[in-house]
Amino acid sequence: MLFTSSDDALSALAAMRSPSPSLTSPQRTETLEKMREYLKILDLDLTPLKIIHVAGTKGKGSTCAMTESICQALGYRTGLYTSPHVINVRERFRVNGKPIEEELFLRHFNRIWNRFTEVGVKIPGFFRFFTLMGFQIFLELKVDVLVLEVGMGGRLDPTNVIDHPVVCGITTLDLDHIHILGDTIEEIAGEKAGIFKPHVPAFTIPQEASAMSELMRVAELRGTPLVSLMDARIPLCCSMGLAGSHQRMNGALALALAWTFHQIQQKNQQSSSMASSAADAAAGTAVCASATTATTMTTSGDWWRDSLPLEVSMDIESQIEYIVMSNPLVQHGLANSQWPGRCQTVHAMDVNWYLDGAHTFKSMRHGVEWFRQISLPSSNDTSMTVPMTTTTTPKKKIRGLIFYCSYDRDIAYIVQPLLSIPFDHIVFCPLDSPSCRPPDISMPTLDEMLNDSFFSSPAGPQFVSPEINVLTPKFAWQHQLLQLWTILLQNRDGSGNGNASRLPHMMVLPSVAEAMAHFKTLKDLTCSVAKVEEEEYLNADHVAASSDDSWSTDSPEVDVMVTGSLYLVGEMLRCLNWSHENEMQQQSQ
Repeated sequence: MLFTSSDDALSALAAMRSPSPSLTSPQRTETLEKMREYLKILDLDLTPLKIIHVAGTKGKGSTCAMTESICQALGYRTGLYTSPHVINVRERFRVNGKPIEEELFLRHFNRIWNRFTEVGVKIPGFFRFFTLMGFQIFLELKVDVLVLEVGMGGRLDPTNVIDHPVVCGITTLDLDHIHILGDTIEEIAGEKAGIFKPHVPAFTIPQEASAMSELMRVAELRGTPLVSLMDARIPLCCSMGLAGSHQRMNGALALALAWTFHQIQQKNQQSSSMASSAADAAAGTAVCASATTATTMTTSGDWWRDSLPLEVSMDIESQIEYIVMSNPLVQHGLANSQWPGRCQTVHAMDVNWYLDGAHTFKSMRHGVEWFRQISLPSSNDTSMTVPMTTTTTPKKKIRGLIFYCSYDRDIAYIVQPLLSIPFDHIVFCPLDSPSCRPPDISMPTLDEMLNDSFFSSPAGPQFVSPEINVLTPKFAWQHQLLQLWTILLQNRDGSGNGNASRLPHMMVLPSVAEAMAHFKTLKDLTCSVAKVEEEEYLNADHVAASSDDSWSTDSPEVDVMVTGSLYLVGEMLRCLNWSHENEMQQQSQ
């Protein structure tokens, strides 16, 4: 069989997906054994790959992107494997920051598909297939470093088939995929820590106390030197390619990973040079000496301290700041990192679109903080207007939200940060993406969403649920989200006496494209109204017109946050005809 487009290849692989495995199902527990079998069938030896392995619940994609960008700035030929893709499946495989070309994708996809067909072995599952494909691509291209993002969990993730990464990282942990990874933060931490390897350095950022204890327990058990970066952040004076204050913490982790890799590679090269210079050294001796030196360094920590002058304070925050401020290449890598769909701003259709694929409580909180700083710059501002000077007419903003989130998550808990934003319009819409399959659990009822929520704990608020008609519309999940939102807004004070007149205008629309068109129409209407109002104002001789188009600057801006799912963000970007190539081209101009 020969696929001729990446879209067709993706659809064929997606059609073969099986239900998501449970915590203890054989499908999951046998993952690593199966991956080793697949590697043998494909004749893939992963030993040449030098890997930075990253797990976590939120921020791991952003951290991987910044790690890759720093490594590229330091002169390495980089490979980056991440998931899910936002627009095109080729984004999962990047070389020097760019998605691979269509021809390269198809050549490797067809090679793997046909190889399994030839030997009579069932085609591997969706993520296993692409992980194998990533290994094959990056081996062929001989990248200097592969930044490898875990798909789900860590311990039993297909990426964990690797035996000897150079360094590992754990990003912020949160409750997600609880039906697979466990429903406590300790269980999830244990799964993520499954990527730890003996004598391989690992870094993490601040975690909840119970999660950090579990990471430390697994690290000690595995013989992994684990370093917590405490409150280390990229200094504010350093430009960041990724928006959002939380990215400075992710940037510190990315720097620790990239810099550690860089130091170990330099040490290994020095050891190889010394060994090869000896007249009686065999070719294999240098490799053995190099590997031995790396193990000693990672155990002692010298790979980090040796790169710093003696006068630099030994607290980790000072070390991070020194490395950033003393290395222009590191600064360049941080400033030029890109990661679409995470705190991303796109201005199109006369609307300001604020895209963030947050789908956990912590990531939603960061996304809301970012949106609030832009659309509600005054921390005390809860009105619909942006403060202006006394000499100008207050300029109104229309704030909107387009929301989608799959029902295998605790929606009532996740959306809590969003309730603090005074949205005027909220649109719920379904997705049309081959990568976004329905959850493998039944859609919960409204009562289940409220009563089973982590937010609705015995110590938390008691929800007052109004009489709601039983609806069976075409878009049942979207209508249920609308009902949930109404209840949450009306019960913000716990009384159930919320002022209905202050609720946003909420609706269900059948597609992302129609949701976008709704806000475009709002913008057009407000411009027309503003034009009429200004003409009436000027005709009344209150003020003289300074220019024919002065009215346009006074028409309300429309700020729309798009969040709840990376698949939603991806569909938005497709509708906007956004691409990595165009974005990079604009930045270079």
